[in-house]
This record gives sequence, C-alpha cells and structure tokens, in this order.
Amino acid sequence: MKMVPYIFVLLAAILWGTVGTTKTYLSVEAGSLSIAMLRSLLGGGLLLIVVLSLRKIQLKK
Repeated sequence: MKMVPYIFVLLAAILWGTVGTTKTYLSVEAGSLSIAMLRSLLGGGLLLIVVLSLRKIQLKK
C-alpha cells in the first residue's frame, strides 16, 4: 500500500489544525482567518510543488 497520499492528508490536517497555536505565538496582531488563509496558501503551494516534482500532475499536455 502506498503511504504518500496518507502522509499528504496528515500534513494538511496538521497545517489546518494549528491555527490557534500559531496565533498564540505570533507577535503581530492578525485575525484567525488571515492566519488560516496564509497557512493554507503556503501549505497548498508547498504541496503543489511536491506533486509537480513527483510528476503526479501535468499542467501541459
């Protein structure tokens, strides 16, 4: 059984579920929604880079 999809889901859950902790340790005044959006953008971008590097998605045919 391939574990890579499960690892990606686990990493996404970790990134999504730690917004409150991040807000606690962040030194600037920012709303929870903006922190969650920034973390989702960074996590999604990182996962896109990983998927493209593993050649699981092809943007051009």
